[in-house]
Amino acid sequence: TVTTLVFSMTLVAMTLVAQQLGPRIVLRFMDNRPTQIFLGLFLATFLFALIVLVRIGYADADGQVPNIAILLSTGLVILSMGAIIAFIHNVASRIQADELVGELGNEFQAAARQLVQRGGAEDAFASEAEASDIRELFKSHGVVRVPAQRSGYLNVLDEQAALAFLEENDLVARVLMHPGEFVLEGTNVLEVAMQTKKDGVDDKVGERTAAMISVLPKRTAEVTLDFEVNALTEVALRALSPGIIDPYTARACIHRLGTGLRELLDHPGQPPVTRDGQGRIRICHHQQPFDYYCSLALRPLMNAGRDHAEVLSEIAGMLGSLGGMAARQDRRDEIRELLDALEQTVERSDLIKADQAWVGDRI
Repeated sequence: TVTTLVFSMTLVAMTLVAQQLGPRIVLRFMDNRPTQIFLGLFLATFLFALIVLVRIGYADADGQVPNIAILLSTGLVILSMGAIIAFIHNVASRIQADELVGELGNEFQAAARQLVQRGGAEDAFASEAEASDIRELFKSHGVVRVPAQRSGYLNVLDEQAALAFLEENDLVARVLMHPGEFVLEGTNVLEVAMQTKKDGVDDKVGERTAAMISVLPKRTAEVTLDFEVNALTEVALRALSPGIIDPYTARACIHRLGTGLRELLDHPGQPPVTRDGQGRIRICHHQQPFDYYCSLALRPLMNAGRDHAEVLSEIAGMLGSLGGMAARQDRRDEIRELLDALEQTVERSDLIKADQAWVGDRI
């Protein structure tokens, strides 16, 4: 009975979360370690008690009652009853919008920080001359373009296998598309250039490198920042939908999106590279610019929140804070373009003149 109750509570909680915050959030409940432990404890208690109950049926014939097993079953039942209280508290805490938005924001910030660190000196071009040499290499006629073998979302490249093959044949590969991007079968996702002409290499380059490209049926959080950005944006869009209208949750999402975009301000802007043991570049990865993530995060909220002055004002404030901390001129120009787009959204909105003036002053 307790196990059935727990599973029912879990399904009800996941249904509410899927309706109000988005179906992608449901995966967080299934991956939550305390939830897995609680469900496992309840099932283990039920199975152990069932096994002991069967053994008790033979007690009259044998004249022996499994007292230790009965005591252990009783202890597990008491532990399970205490665990169900902790489980209810855990579910009640996790289905709160602020709690989930905070977790998503922390994951976005951590992933953005990791991306910035990977774009540091060790994983980037050593100089502009080195980057120019790579660009010239891929303008030659000996470049092999590798298409996707099926349609789906581009996953990370098998770097270890690719690095060994590229180093063995003195090749350089360049990823043409962003990880997590949807590709159609036959779309070129990789280019391979030969630094030294070798006979017979052209025939096996396409076949060998195509096997190292992974295409998945869905996006995963481990592949790209888009997953974290889309998760936060989806929560905000559902909060602004006519059936819910919760601008405060949308504002919390904007705050968390701002923390991740703040980390990306420090990104050098160059795509990361992978070098072999001799320090030579073998793989040039694809890198989306800063304005891509800004647009991905904030433009949908501008359109969905065009009739909510507090949401548009929060977006303006967030962009203003990012622009004030941006050390690079190109970053400030990209943020200014978004502020211009926000201003146009306000002008075409149905807000009253006073609210338009308030948001305009904030911009």
